[in-house]
Amino acid sequence: RGGEASASAPVAGDTTVSAGRLSDREWIARNYLTTPDDAARLGYRIDWQHQGDPGTAITEVQAFGPSVFAIDDLMRISRYDGRTGTRLWRVPMLENVSRTQGMVYLPADDALFVGTGSEFHVYDGGTGVLVDRQKLDRAANTAPTPAGRFLMYGSRDGLVVWHAFQVGAAWRSYRIAESIAVAPAISEGFLVAAGNGGTVSCLRLGNASRVWTRRALADIVAAPAAGNGMAYVASLDQHLRAWPLAFERPTPAWEYLAKAPLSDSPTIVGDSVYQQVPGHG
Repeated sequence: RGGEASASAPVAGDTTVSAGRLSDREWIARNYLTTPDDAARLGYRIDWQHQGDPGTAITEVQAFGPSVFAIDDLMRISRYDGRTGTRLWRVPMLENVSRTQGMVYLPADDALFVGTGSEFHVYDGGTGVLVDRQKLDRAANTAPTPAGRFLMYGSRDGLVVWHAFQVGAAWRSYRIAESIAVAPAISEGFLVAAGNGGTVSCLRLGNASRVWTRRALADIVAAPAAGNGMAYVASLDQHLRAWPLAFERPTPAWEYLAKAPLSDSPTIVGDSVYQQVPGHG
């Protein structure tokens, strides 16, 4: 979803071509991220699309319940009403911020946390006002994952860090590798993190202790997923593996050999796991 369809937006079914201009269907094809016809073939419909400023591009977008947050290439943060596409506010980030490390919205606090590597910038959800800057004990290398009163992230030097966002300080950390480049996954009181060299570790959230550590046959460049008592990990060794969260075992509960190296994260829907395989779907 990219933007809001206004009252003057063309009707999807209108194919009339006027002299000297695009037909409505051609206009939609050029200006929408996907057309209504393409969406319908997948069983979806387009609720809204917000037409951004000319010459700018959205670099990151995240949906948190009925709210959608986006960051553009001019380092401006926007909040949209996910039901209508109305932009509620837009604010520029600080001039010295050149990149971000993900964002997470906490509805209970009505606060948006944006990682910059060395800090979390905290924005008021209602107004977009920057209300806090929390310096990180270790430089973040991943997006944050919320877990109770903590934001969990992987550091550049291979630590999983428990950042207590209410006080703005690290509580604990655990080293699993030389570096961590993908966000951890959390389920049922466990945290699953993947480090460089194919390392996968399962840690207990409550006391930062290790349950198990395993290693894939190649690097892991996609964030793991956790749920249904399992950790699901896709690797460049072409395998999707399922490891039980609660106990250590020498082999996975199951593994699937794909036709290509896996660079996308697995997705859990109910009791099924979906995995994008490059070139195969």
